[in-house]
Amino acid sequence: MEELQEKELDDEQMQSMAELYAIVNVQAVGGTLYKVREGMMAEYGYELWQQYDRDSILCMYLNELLDDAVVDYNERRRP
Repeated sequence: MEELQEKELDDEQMQSMAELYAIVNVQAVGGTLYKVREGMMAEYGYELWQQYDRDSILCMYLNELLDDAVVDYNERRRP
């Protein structure tokens, strides 16, 4: 997250972004992201990702996980 330091984000903002990223990853691997997707996208950390680092590979990955979160892929295929 060194590149985020150049964006003049404070520690609290970077922490919010990091926590959101971690939660989304855990939920995606666990197959439950589709259940909390809307809530994650309403979080302050998500807003910061979209505002300050939208073009980074990390944000693109985050957005891809959230965009694909429609079912539990551990048990089903995408409709």
